[in-house]
Amino acid sequence: MIFRWKMGVHKRISVGNLTEWICVLLLVLLSGCTYFTQAYRKETVGSLVVFTILYVGFRRIKLKKKQLIIFGIITMTLFLNFAVNSTSMATENMIDYCLIVASLGCVTMLASGMMLGDFTDKYILIMDIIAILSLICFFIQSTNRALVYRLGSSNVVDGYIISPFHTWGWTYIFERNAGPFWEPGAFQGYLMLAILFILNERSIRGGGHIKSAIVLMLAVITTMSTTGYILLAIIICYFVVLYLQESLKNDKNKILTVSKVSVIIFLAIILVKSIISSSVISNKMTTNNQSFSIRMLHLKYGLDVISKKMIFGFGISSPALINEIKMYGMNSNSVGIFAILEYFGIIFGSMFIIWNFFKTCKIYGNLNCVVVVLMFFILHMTEGLLLFPIYMAFLFWNTYQQERKISVKPL
Repeated sequence: MIFRWKMGVHKRISVGNLTEWICVLLLVLLSGCTYFTQAYRKETVGSLVVFTILYVGFRRIKLKKKQLIIFGIITMTLFLNFAVNSTSMATENMIDYCLIVASLGCVTMLASGMMLGDFTDKYILIMDIIAILSLICFFIQSTNRALVYRLGSSNVVDGYIISPFHTWGWTYIFERNAGPFWEPGAFQGYLMLAILFILNERSIRGGGHIKSAIVLMLAVITTMSTTGYILLAIIICYFVVLYLQESLKNDKNKILTVSKVSVIIFLAIILVKSIISSSVISNKMTTNNQSFSIRMLHLKYGLDVISKKMIFGFGISSPALINEIKMYGMNSNSVGIFAILEYFGIIFGSMFIIWNFFKTCKIYGNLNCVVVVLMFFILHMTEGLLLFPIYMAFLFWNTYQQERKISVKPL
């Protein structure tokens, strides 16, 4: 079945392609978008399952052995973790584990049929649209707070003012841009993925994705996230290095090349200096800043919590873990790497973290591995993102090189 419409030329979108787009969108929505991850998570996971099955059916996808093995390893680890900690688990925890497994089952099917390049292209465009919507909403919340209360609701999720497309605030309206995610720092984490995908494709120098990169960077700036600003500064510096290397290698007119690179370096220095010297970073690095104090609290006592159950951990968001961290004056742990170790213990948690970083380097194979590890280490030390579907999906997708070299017999 094929849909057609006229926009100067005929464009054809198959049902299989449409379901593919919807599935990637649903993975994003389930990765911390407040409305869909907290208020309507079960319904959103159910929708993902339905559309993934439709995708597999319309595209006649045959599941690949490698993806099934990865799914099996993660699923067995999750159920073992739940079983070991079952005495301290509630019904909500059981449902949480099941929803994670269902989401990963969908990722398994999608990664069996969708090339990495197709996934990244769709992700970039989806984040572009989210970024544009967020910039519009950020302008509204900065200029017309009365309109915010008409567009958003405080009755959907306790402690949040949200709409399906934007998180306006908690018990107060944000002065920062959180997009549809639970807080601005989380939003920048997903924007950064898209920017790195663009840089990995080496398409900025040739003009491709330049508009996307600008929109995404503008959205990062409006998050006013310290981590986002630091990562953005690293990306800008790294882009200048890559641009210089490729320009000197490919351009024949050396004088023009030096002139262009000099202008880019000059602009990059100004931009990076502005980012580093901004009040966002300087204010966050003071002990009287609430965000800084909370982060230091999580870093300080996170290791103490991990040491209480080092082998198997407490389980994902178990009542025992919540009670333990409350003893240290915390409601959660925003240090993502520590959170994984609290959930799964030192052995399984460390294996998962190392595996995720290894696969991330493979996914961003055109970028320097040291830069990739540095950026994601900073990101995951400040945000708890590793168990969300988009980041978990990194474990499943074959890299560009693997797609060319590995011939997997479908089951």
